Amino acid sequence: MSRGAPGAVRGPALALALALSLAGGCSGLPEAALPGLPGAPPAPPATSPPAGPTYPEVEARVHELINRHRASRRLAPLASDAAVAAVARRHSEQMAAGRTPFGHDGFDSRAAEIRRVQTFRAMAENVAYDSRTPAAERLVASWLASPGHLSNIEGQFQVSGVGVARSPDGLYYATQIFLRTQ
Repeated sequence: MSRGAPGAVRGPALALALALSLAGGCSGLPEAALPGLPGAPPAPPATSPPAGPTYPEVEARVHELINRHRASRRLAPLASDAAVAAVARRHSEQMAAGRTPFGHDGFDSRAAEIRRVQTFRAMAENVAYDSRTPAAERLVASWLASPGHLSNIEGQFQVSGVGVARSPDGLYYATQIFLRTQ
């Protein structure tokens, strides 16, 4: 279900504790439900999110954990980019609010928005959601357990932006965008 901008690396989507959608350049690949889990996130009710880590804390922790994994594989760390993170955060906010379906809808638009402020040769993204705390550890662990997401994490990227939002029912939605700038 992932689509990339021209020359982009195509990345798969991960619904933490929900569904895995593998990308192959096709926009209509079926999602396979993970064992014992529902097939789609619940619609957010109109209530306030429960107390928990702030979004910047979770975003920073996701970035730190991803770079820790890259270091364990002797890969260069990803530089964090605030403009890329803002684009990722807006996508997570849209999914958390139920304004866009969970997944990579709008990938091409995000790539075009980032291209206006950052030159890059390729782009990929991982998306996820989870309801458990601490969210960062579970989000990253699930991405690392998925071959497609791991490929993005260990890919030849130099820049990353992480955006996290929390839905009214407490689900954390995360988007990590990866850029190859060289």
